[in-house]
This record gives sequence, C-alpha cells and structure tokens, in this order.
Amino acid sequence: MSCRSESDEYKSALTDRFTDLKDPKPFDFQTTEVFSHQPLQDPSTQLRYLYLLPKTHNIDHDGQTIIRCQLHSDAEEQAPRYIGLSYTWGDPDLRRPILVGDKIFHATVNLAIALEHLQEEEKTITFWIDAICIDQSNLSEKSIQVQRMGNIFASAALVLAWLGPAADESEVALQELMRYSYHCPDSYAKLKNTFSRVYAALPFESINAFFDRPWFKRVWVGQEVALNKHVIFVCGPLDIQREELLVYMGRNQALRN
Repeated sequence: MSCRSESDEYKSALTDRFTDLKDPKPFDFQTTEVFSHQPLQDPSTQLRYLYLLPKTHNIDHDGQTIIRCQLHSDAEEQAPRYIGLSYTWGDPDLRRPILVGDKIFHATVNLAIALEHLQEEEKTITFWIDAICIDQSNLSEKSIQVQRMGNIFASAALVLAWLGPAADESEVALQELMRYSYHCPDSYAKLKNTFSRVYAALPFESINAFFDRPWFKRVWVGQEVALNKHVIFVCGPLDIQREELLVYMGRNQALRN
C-alpha cells in the first residue's frame, strides 16, 4: 500500500472542494483565454494554493490529458492544509497545457506529468507549487515569495518530492530500498557481518539510476525536504518515506568505510 494513503498529513490536504464542479459546455481550446494571476495584496504574508481536481475532471484533448485545477489565495479564504511539491522544472521551453479555473496555464512538461501522476480518483488535493502559486512574471512578488520558500515548505502538512515517471527499473529499486530499510541492525558489527550480504545482493544498477535522477542534483533540495518532518518521495506509481532512503544512505556509507 502507498505510504501516502496511510499518511494522516497527506489526508489532511485532501478535500471535497470542486469535486462537484460541472461545465455548462465543453471547453474550446481555440478560444480559451490564457491564465493570468490576480495580484496578491501582500506577498510577504499571503500565499496562493493550487487545488488539483480529481481524475474524473480531466479533459481529453486530441489524445492528450488536460488536468484541471483551481487557484485561490488566503486573501480570499482561510489558509488550508497543503502539500508542498518539490520537483525539477525541466526544460522551460517544453510546455503542456493545464486548466486553472477556466483558463489555460502552460506548465512545464515535468510539472504537468507530476500532477497527472499525483491526482486522486475522487478527492481534490491542496498544493503549494512555486511555478503556479508564484506569479513568475511579477518580479517583485517573485523576489519576496522565493525568500519565503523555506518557511512555506516547513509549514506544509507534508512535502512530496516528485522524482519523475517510472524508468530504469525504478520499481525494483524502490521495493528493494524499502525492504532493506526494514532490516535494522542493533550494532555496527551486525551491519558489517550480517547485513553486508543483504547489501551485496541489492540491485545497484537500478538503485544508482534512481539516485542519479535530476531531483537529487537540485540546489533547493535542502530547504524543501529538510525543513519538514513529513516527506515522501514519489517515483512513478510508487512512493517511499524519506527515512527509508536515509537508512540506505547511512548504511551505504558505513559499509564502504
């Protein structure tokens, strides 16, 4: 079972809001307006929140899935429990449309793929995502909100680190990393004498490919996942607790010494 589905922090960011949203007529993407942000009254104290609608609200457009979202600020309503999304933007020139309200937002392909993978079947998920929740065209707002990002991630109910779709046997890597973390030696001697055999049997090619993903090379990784108590890494359909990755990293270092 997904550790997300068992997480109380994750559940606290789920809502029924917008799940009954109905469209009076199909969207015409030829005439749909491009999304533009409404200015925040005070970017130093206010935030916008992205509500990712369930899969049932997706639109198929020429064979491509268009996900749907709503964007609201805490100037409009009480601040909700939210999930901070940590991810790589990817190539800024590669874009894919999503709907924010009834307008088109051109998200980076990696973000659009992340949102499509993270969608719930029936619930709306409340997110804070820098590329959408900050008006990137407003340099003053951007400067102020980027300085707040450490606190934004620290205050989130949960941080999800999106590593990308499944590839290079990432499912095997994650399953083995989770299994490996359950073997908890109570001494360094046992780690060296007993768990070295378990360690040697790990699928290192898959695991090394997993840790070679672009997310692990990002500058902002430290503040986005280190400042929050609750962090889950998501890769394709699987996820893993931060602590399980740290167990592997710690034992890996110990066995190499």
